[in-house]
Amino acid sequence: GKTVTLSDWRLKRRSDVAVGVPEVRELIRDHIVRRLVGPIERFFQFKVTRMDRYVVACYDSAVAAHFHRHRDNINAGAQHRRFALSINLNKDFEGGDLLFPEFGRKAYRPSEGGALVFSCGALHQVTPVTKGKRYAFLAFMYGEEDAAKREGNNAKLHAGELQYDLSGRDRLFPEEALPESIASVA
Repeated sequence: GKTVTLSDWRLKRRSDVAVGVPEVRELIRDHIVRRLVGPIERFFQFKVTRMDRYVVACYDSAVAAHFHRHRDNINAGAQHRRFALSINLNKDFEGGDLLFPEFGRKAYRPSEGGALVFSCGALHQVTPVTKGKRYAFLAFMYGEEDAAKREGNNAKLHAGELQYDLSGRDRLFPEEALPESIASVA
């Protein structure tokens, strides 16, 4: 009855490194705010104010790295997620494409430095990398109401899982820069 992190390499095989250096996280955050927050609000009518999981992932062909069909928001530890973000960091690999099986067989591959933003409720997968290594920056974006839901879901997490608090480490905007309508929800 509790959410716990498990690894099954038959379903997901990739290596992740969290971006922990505050200055690098800030550079990434600033770039995402400048390039993606506005378009997401225009196209999806949703105000993104938070982002979690600053991760660089490596899909290595040596182990046929892949990620089987899944949704990014189905368990209690992930219900707050609204949009997934995948930025390709290189182009010298084969395979590793994103598929959305509910919408056909088309494969998606952003250009090097290009981003793919999609709903966390969309069924998707990453095909096996067959040559080279695919590096990608991966994160999830959400808003203030979702952050409150995330904090409320702490009780549904297994004892060993990291508890969430609204302290603001995941905020895309400094608190003083939040529009009043958003700051009142926080």
